[in-house]
Amino acid sequence: MNDSNKEHFDIFPKDGFEIFINCLETQGYVIDSKEESGYAFSSTQLDNMTEEVFYALIEKFNINTDLDYGKNISSTGCYHQEHGSYSIFFNDEIVDYYEAKEILSQYLDNL
Repeated sequence: MNDSNKEHFDIFPKDGFEIFINCLETQGYVIDSKEESGYAFSSTQLDNMTEEVFYALIEKFNINTDLDYGKNISSTGCYHQEHGSYSIFFNDEIVDYYEAKEILSQYLDNL
């Protein structure tokens, strides 16, 4: 694990990761800076959520999930004129790529 990912892994809180997993399993996505259950994920957290970090956090926090990073988790982003760059992680068994782009765009338009 590179230094940036190791730092991200070390400081990611258990409750935050549980919310991350829950959002992917239920609503199908997580958007950076959007509050979910009292927690807002930073762009740094999402940018550093590699497959290696994802599985290391599952092991570290003993999370029970059927999510497969390589099989059904995707991410994309966009640049919004007023709000800058934002990312969305999504479970493509619930939300497809085009729907994820639309969800992200609508979220940014409503800020």
